[in-house]
This record gives sequence, structure tokens and C-alpha cells, in this order.
Amino acid sequence: MKTLRNLSLVATLLCIVGTKAFAGTATQMTMYSKTLGKQMYYWVYLPTNYTEQSKAGKKFSVVYLLHQFSFWAAGWHIPSGQPNPEVDKMIDSVNGIIAISPDDGFMGGHSWWLDSPIDTIPNKKEAQLSSFLINDLKKTVDSAYATQPARGSTGLCGVSMGGYGTLHNLRIHPEVFSVGFAVVPCVNFQNWQYGFDISYVLGKNNPAIWNNYDIFPNVASYKTNNVKIRFYTTTSDFFRADNISLDSAMTKAGVAHQFDTLSGTHEMPTSERMVTILKYFQSNFPTFVPVPSSISNSVHKNDAIRSNGSARIEMQTGISKNTTSRTVQINGRSIRSHGLITQPSVVLKKPLH
Repeated sequence: MKTLRNLSLVATLLCIVGTKAFAGTATQMTMYSKTLGKQMYYWVYLPTNYTEQSKAGKKFSVVYLLHQFSFWAAGWHIPSGQPNPEVDKMIDSVNGIIAISPDDGFMGGHSWWLDSPIDTIPNKKEAQLSSFLINDLKKTVDSAYATQPARGSTGLCGVSMGGYGTLHNLRIHPEVFSVGFAVVPCVNFQNWQYGFDISYVLGKNNPAIWNNYDIFPNVASYKTNNVKIRFYTTTSDFFRADNISLDSAMTKAGVAHQFDTLSGTHEMPTSERMVTILKYFQSNFPTFVPVPSSISNSVHKNDAIRSNGSARIEMQTGISKNTTSRTVQINGRSIRSHGLITQPSVVLKKPLH
């Protein structure tokens, strides 16, 4: 899908950010991973209305945030010399989403968010990060929080190495994840064979293994796995040429996607861009309609609003030279059921800066 390369782009949104101040929460949690055989930690970002809404029976979609190479989970909200996404504050810019940022716990952030197939590395058990995400972390989050566990309500977002992890896990686990947003991702391993410790987790002189894990040789597989893909590079990003080539390869293969080129360097998204990222997920997740405070305060957790029907949501994307728009068609009467509601079609637009 051909998309815009301008520095001022249009992103489809289902709601517009209001003037209220954002003030979500960030909490560090620990868990034991059977896959990795050790304790792991992750950060949970909850909107200010999470407790109230969850007690009223509402269920939240989840975005998993994957950190970059030689980085850590807290980088999504603690300043680190790069633009600070401030996810804890920005989570209130959308309705019905919580975010989880795990630490990969591998050699100081060198895992590449994949399952290493190399038997010769001494810590292979700790290098099974794809399996950790789906078998340990997601199950822990879904059991601890009021989530919508279905794939249609589960997404991935990552920066650089995490951007690769987003695209990789979206490809190999479309049964778990349905939406991905990759920020300045590394997408062509062949151009970086001697950097970023890729050879440690994939081995040296193993072209078959590298092709199996690389993004470019597997582009066509995205066409059939029913996932939503968006990624961006920046004007001074050292992965810029690879990202532009990936956009061309996906377009040639007929893979639906959105690609942007923005101003900046190889860095974390700014808070403003983080809002746009979260709203991209909101536009692709089932519609969440908050229960008014006057109602939710009187509704017990076991008396959640139920319906006798189900909501049907169809996404259609139209791309033109100057505008990217998304039409959401929801059929039937207005029905609330664990965060889903049917309503008339809506198309709203807001620029991505």
C-alpha cells in the first residue's frame, strides 16, 4: 500500500484528544517466567479510570511495548537522553487501552525479541523472548488485569530492535497479535550482520536461519495473516534506506500497510507521536465506550452490562495522495458488552507530526 512520505501526514482517528490533562500511572511488576527460567519485570501503564471502569465490567485492549537494543523497559516513561514518550501520561489520551512494557532481561537488552535457534550459546534458554511474550507475559497480564484477551484486542509496538520484534512477532504469531506499530525498526539483517549482536542470537554463517528470521525474505507472509501494520522512519535514521525499501517491497507484494517518514533521528517517539501511536491502536481495536461515573459507581463488578447480541466491526482503509482515512462500519443497534458498542460509521482525521 503506497503511503505518504511527507513530514506532515494524516492519521485516521476515532476520537480527538481533549483539553484535559493526562495523568495515567506506571507501576513496575515482577513475574516468574517458566520459559526463561527466571524472574522478569515489566511496567504496567493504566489510565486514570481503569479501576472505576474495570469494576463496572469493562475490558481493556492491550498494547505491548518492546524496547530497543541495549535499552530497558522503563525507557517508555523515564527520560533517558532521548525523546520521552511519557506513556504513563499519554495513556489517558485514548479510551480502553492499557500498555505493558517488558524488559527482555537478556545480556542488557540484546535479545532481538525472538526465539534463538542457536544451541551453542550458553544461555539459549534465556533467549526465547517470543515464547516468553505469548506463553508467560500475556497470560500473566490477562489473568491480573481486566483485558480483552482476543487477538483483535492485542497489539505490539516497538522501537529499533523492538520495532523488529514487533514485525517479527506479528508475522509468526498472528493468532496472538493483530496490530503492530514499528518505530525506526531494523528490518534488514543482511545489512547489519556484524552489528547489534544479531549474530549472537542467530549465529554466524547461517544464511538459512537468517533468512527465516529476517523481515525482507518473508514479506509476502504478511499478506495472508490478517494483521494491521504501520511503521515509520525518520530523516536522519540510519535504518532509513532499509525502511523505504521495505515499504516498496510490501507495496509490490500487495501487503496492506502504512509507512511514514518523519523528521528526527534514530530515537524514541516524542510524547506527541506517542499519542498518535496509541490512537492508531484505538482505531484498530474494538470500540470502547466508558461507563459514565454516575453509572459505574453503582455497578458491582459481577453486574457488568451485558447484551444478547454481538458487535460486528469492519475496517476499511482508503489511501490517497494527500489523505489516509479509515472508515469503521459497525452494524446493528447500540449495544454495550464488555467495552463493545455498535454505532454509525465515522471518519475523523488528525495530522501526524
